[in-house]
Amino acid sequence: MITKNMNLSGGYSHSVPDGYGILWTVLKVFGIDVMEENSEEKIRTKATFALLYVYIKKILINLFPIILHLMQIYAVGSWCILIEQELAKTEVMLSFTVVNLLSTAIWHDVKRKKGLIKDLVIKCHIIETYFHKNERNISTIINVCLALTVTISTISALLCSFFMSTYAIEYKIFYSFFWLLKSENFICLLVRSLIIVITYAILIQLPAVVAILSAAIYYKFSDLLANLAENIEKMRYSAPNDEEIVIVMKRYNLLYQLALEVEKVLSSCSFLLLCSQGLNLCVVLIVFTVLDSNSFSYVHTWECIPRLILDPLIIVAVVSCGSRISSQIHRIRTSLQLIYYTLGYDMENKRKTMKLVKNIIKVDFPQMTALGVLTIKPVLILSTFGSVLTYGLLVLSIKKNN
Repeated sequence: MITKNMNLSGGYSHSVPDGYGILWTVLKVFGIDVMEENSEEKIRTKATFALLYVYIKKILINLFPIILHLMQIYAVGSWCILIEQELAKTEVMLSFTVVNLLSTAIWHDVKRKKGLIKDLVIKCHIIETYFHKNERNISTIINVCLALTVTISTISALLCSFFMSTYAIEYKIFYSFFWLLKSENFICLLVRSLIIVITYAILIQLPAVVAILSAAIYYKFSDLLANLAENIEKMRYSAPNDEEIVIVMKRYNLLYQLALEVEKVLSSCSFLLLCSQGLNLCVVLIVFTVLDSNSFSYVHTWECIPRLILDPLIIVAVVSCGSRISSQIHRIRTSLQLIYYTLGYDMENKRKTMKLVKNIIKVDFPQMTALGVLTIKPVLILSTFGSVLTYGLLVLSIKKNN
């Protein structure tokens, strides 16, 4: 069996695949070591620094999770206090709290499935090798996306901190841990900037990095399907024999098994990403429509800008790469159907071949979904943005009536 020879059923060892840029390193910073490797060999060869290496690695990997959970506890408690003291709008603070919790849920979902993600990435790489296909390197695109995410969110966070000295007392209280300094000195600015950067890392950078991971895996898998689609399309212009169809069947079976794993691993992650980014866009609409001109400040502007830029891009990237899988499956099935019709002209001699082709066509690939609630297809982009716009107009209408 091909599957057995390729050792896809588990228990394989394989080097970390290239083509993902610095994505694995960035995920380590967020406390998710997807491509963790056994460090026993390093400990044997560098016994002097082994202990130090292990401790530093553990501290770095566990630092962000600790900060993440402490910030969630603080955010929920502090916003409740601010709302009780009527220093903040309930609608805005409730939305921010839910987005915070969704970011934590995304982190836990990826952390829980990091072993499955590693297996999935390596299996894609092994099948590419089996197909004798040159692996498409998307590391440059991934690195650019990661750099833009960090740059946009960090600049926005620092500008928020700068303008907070004269505006938005509720934000000033929150980001100073309720420790308001009378004089805006350098230490106050530094502490506040650090807290804002951490908050932006949780709310904006973490979902963006996970979205890049999901989109990359979707794209890699759709590339494998595209390769099979190209091979089948070439067969349409010649009458394929039984041996060629059997090869197609084996490849189709491998990709079918991989499709089940992709859906299992990324379905919940895609759902949480779509929910969090859709809610983030709603938060922006609430900020612009609910707050009056006296309450609105540069802080709110610089807080909304990274959301307006990155959130739509995240939704488009995840849905576009996920829906590319469906389009390639449609290509494969269309070509197989045409081959079946072509073989029908010589039914007497091609009866066995036609039966093999028909058996392949009968196998339906699983659809890529967001937790089974939404099917990932291009129309989902329009429906998501349409829902956000409708919600925004509803909020604006309620504000005008009040």
